Amino acid sequence: MTNKSAVAGRTAVTVARRRGLLRLALVSVLILVAAGYVSPAYNFYTRSVEISAEKGTQEELLARNGELLQEKERLLQEPFIEAAARQELGLVKPGEQSYIVEEMEDPAPLEEIATPVVAPETSLTGLYSIPFISATE
Repeated sequence: MTNKSAVAGRTAVTVARRRGLLRLALVSVLILVAAGYVSPAYNFYTRSVEISAEKGTQEELLARNGELLQEKERLLQEPFIEAAARQELGLVKPGEQSYIVEEMEDPAPLEEIATPVVAPETSLTGLYSIPFISATE
């Protein structure tokens, strides 16, 4: 009987070992399957965050593009081109004369230049006579 009990004991240990290995294999497979789902979910989340950030950048760029198109339209208008040609290039239309006004040094304050004028005490009324000419004559 000892032989039978030893074989039965070995069989029980082998069966328990097999069950343990099967459970370990099953848990390992479940972990791999779960990891297979977690990675795409994480990638989906990171991509959605990147997409929302890119949409914000796209809106800013579209607004800037609109501003630049308006600026382009303004720069292509005749009055702006004429003003730029006059100011930056010094061009004039035919028949016009160009004057260059150079900057002067800061003038002295008016108080230093102007001195008060005192009227003389004698009256000059009778010294000058201006004849009156009527338009009907």
